[in-house]
Amino acid sequence: MYATDASLHRAVPLGVAFPFDIDDVRAIVRFANEEDTPLIARGAGTSTTGAALGPGLIVDFSRHMRRMLSRDDEYVDVEPGVVLSELNRQLRSTGHRFGPDPANAAVTTVGGMIGVNSSGSRSIAVGDVRRHTARTNVVLSDAEVLRTGADRSDDGGQHHSASGIVTRMESLLGERQELIERLQPQRERDSCGYFLRLKTTGGPIDLTPLLVGSEGTLGLLTQARLRIEPIPPHSAVSLVLFESLDDALAAAVCAADFPISACDLFDRRHLSLVRETEIQFEKLVPRAAGAALLIETEGEEAGDVGRRMADVLHAIEDVAATADVAAQAVSGSKTALSVDDLWSIPRKIIPRLTRLGGERRPVPIVEDIAVPPAALRDFVRNAQNVFQRYEVTATMYAHAAHGQIHFRPFLPGPGPERDRLLEAIPRDLYAVAIRHGGVISGEHGDGLSRSAFLRTQHGELYRVFREVKDIFDPHNLMNPGKIVTDDPHVTIRRLRQSVDSEALPQLQLRWSAPTATQVAADCNGCGNCKSRSDAGRMCPVFRADPAEASSPRSKANVFESFLRGDVTATDLASPAGRDLTDRCFQCLQCRSECPANVDIPSLVIEAKAAQIAVDGAAWPDWALSRVHGIGDLATATAFLSNPLLANSTVRWMLERTLGISRHRNLPRFARRPFLRIVPRKNREQATKSGDDFAAAYFVDQFANFFEPEIGLDLLRLLDAVGVRCVVPAGQTASGSAMLAIGDIEGARTLADQNVRVLGPLARRGLPIICTEPSALISLKEEYPRLLDHPDVAVIAKHAVDAGVFLREYGDQLSRLNSDSLLDTTIAHHEPCHSRTLQTQRPYVDLLRYLGSNKVEAIDEGCSGMAGTYGLTARNYDSSLAIGRPLIQRLKSGAFDVGTSECSACRMQMGHRSGLKAVHPIRLLARSLPSR
Repeated sequence: MYATDASLHRAVPLGVAFPFDIDDVRAIVRFANEEDTPLIARGAGTSTTGAALGPGLIVDFSRHMRRMLSRDDEYVDVEPGVVLSELNRQLRSTGHRFGPDPANAAVTTVGGMIGVNSSGSRSIAVGDVRRHTARTNVVLSDAEVLRTGADRSDDGGQHHSASGIVTRMESLLGERQELIERLQPQRERDSCGYFLRLKTTGGPIDLTPLLVGSEGTLGLLTQARLRIEPIPPHSAVSLVLFESLDDALAAAVCAADFPISACDLFDRRHLSLVRETEIQFEKLVPRAAGAALLIETEGEEAGDVGRRMADVLHAIEDVAATADVAAQAVSGSKTALSVDDLWSIPRKIIPRLTRLGGERRPVPIVEDIAVPPAALRDFVRNAQNVFQRYEVTATMYAHAAHGQIHFRPFLPGPGPERDRLLEAIPRDLYAVAIRHGGVISGEHGDGLSRSAFLRTQHGELYRVFREVKDIFDPHNLMNPGKIVTDDPHVTIRRLRQSVDSEALPQLQLRWSAPTATQVAADCNGCGNCKSRSDAGRMCPVFRADPAEASSPRSKANVFESFLRGDVTATDLASPAGRDLTDRCFQCLQCRSECPANVDIPSLVIEAKAAQIAVDGAAWPDWALSRVHGIGDLATATAFLSNPLLANSTVRWMLERTLGISRHRNLPRFARRPFLRIVPRKNREQATKSGDDFAAAYFVDQFANFFEPEIGLDLLRLLDAVGVRCVVPAGQTASGSAMLAIGDIEGARTLADQNVRVLGPLARRGLPIICTEPSALISLKEEYPRLLDHPDVAVIAKHAVDAGVFLREYGDQLSRLNSDSLLDTTIAHHEPCHSRTLQTQRPYVDLLRYLGSNKVEAIDEGCSGMAGTYGLTARNYDSSLAIGRPLIQRLKSGAFDVGTSECSACRMQMGHRSGLKAVHPIRLLARSLPSR
């Protein structure tokens, strides 16, 4: 799980430690000394340089040490694992923020930012992390604590070794002062090597600026005091388009002369991704646009902010005739796009870069160069010459007004040609940057990608870096091989390699294009799946339990290792392997919200299938996935089975034997299955040829065995709009519950039966209507992975959500309005599978057509039920933790009834909320004339 980050590198660690506090960290360091084991500090694991990778012991600070400890109007004390967006959310309540703002704020940790001296889009105004770090607590390589900070009145009880380090550093920096001033001049952006321009006069030396940007090579950060600032009350943002990159560069250099707070540049390829993100951006950015600037001004007065923006735009028009202001937004004003909408552009498109290219893809190998803004245009021209020399194209994103450039050249996949280019292109490009007065690393650090080039950047000063490393870490235990290294080819060591497609383990799904190896490799490690603060639903399990094992990224890493043969099926079937795969319940949100759309759920299904092949399915999973097998018997004996399922003793026994939580209120079986009570006119035998049917209904098991009224009401609604619907005999459960646990063969059997039943109808062009989202997912996406059958694609094409189908008849339904819903306040929850299918909440529209003017589409994330996941005792608490925001909202007393098209979601909605939850089809049918 910890073998990769967002870089090109891969290194399987010895193990991982999760400290709770500084005492744990000291214990870890003592262990490392005893065992001569390297330690690698890690936050979110989103480094693009491999800074948090290594063969030693990973120290993951993001799991437990994520607290904000104290704050006032000037400072905040934090642990290293606190996530930047969460920190700023807490600070916002007092009108403050931590200024540096990298694009991945929803994921990155403060410790990681300190480790590489991050900055971000607004650094032209607020500066980098070094400027904002006032004090640190660091555990040294001998397990003693070094406390730094210019305002510290004593050593805080430090051991002599920590004080000795301060004394030795004072002596070293005093001796090398001339060399430092000559070879490490003051720069606005610099996270390259160790920062040695420390004040050596006027009291004890403050080592804080040195530790910032040291990438955990000098010690393990356990606490930091950060300077915070008031949030400017007003801001204005403009998106300016240009015909050419050169015009945009000229405009950026011009803008740098004004008091702006940000100026980001996007090239043509980035703009193509902007158009993909949302329809509003597709309309906003024409295909002819060659580049764009996103410019921001901030201030205390709205008028001043607006005037400054107008001055900047006027000046830009003078230097770039093609400038076109495509959008403007002012905080607090009603405009088509808000300030947040425009700032979402860099947050959304940077992780999507992997979508570009085919055989060659943009890679993060030289994406952190910083040059003086005045040299920006010349540098970019010369950089393009370097890429042309190697017959390579590159995409470019920049914090342009302060000269920070992120290039990503399109390089071939793993192999000798890529390795050659990974050394040659940086070598020549860095020489150009240095010639223009720049640095090879402006905000992302050195890691494995750039450490080999620090001699080129710093010359003789590199020997001083070695001396610093020896003072702090004489046994080379702290993140070895980063910044100080003896390996001139470290850039191409530990690179991710292709999986040998000739030696794959046996896979059970049908993989064509992309193959399983391609899907696993598509995960670039960006870490967006670890977000807990954005508006999406990316990985509900991780949101409830922020452990690396919960992240979708971890599954891609482990599955790729499975394909390599490094992890076996027996490993996957171990308790640790099952714990990993159990943290995915096939909600599919990671696949739809992942910037690269990596199909993690399918990888997990394959992994679970490998587990079953070793020692079978867990008994609760096996039993719950086969309810359809006992449905007929249970409904026939409902008079007996329902009272038994409501009995506390029986439920206790079910928990002991089947693993079904005794705390769950289980649905009641119907007295007769829907397929046994289908009206005669909706049966296939109703006409001689059946040609007059206009649609078919695929029922699935909940409507069949538990709530047949859903199906009956659907047929009534279809009759009301003149659609004659057939309910084909011989259909069975979709098999989604089996597939979710990895029982691929069982699911394949059900899929085959349903395809044989539905295929002839789909070939005639009949829509296959589904009232259960998981059934629709099965027909559209899962059956093509299960079966090689000519009808599979036809069924997938014609399968449709019942709400989407009925919405086409909205005008007819609106005329049926009986005012039965007029005073009913309805809360509608959109299931995860419906979000994946992008059905756009059709039932909200339909309920409004039919007279309800009090329908609210609540968006409180995943319900946490996830099919049978929330039924089991082992997952009960996790299920409630995931669904808590939804349940709390429903308990507010603001609603009369809840609705959702997903049967599992409805079960969770009614659990502990006191609110009845029904399928919206049931409410819609109320408006129909009584029989």
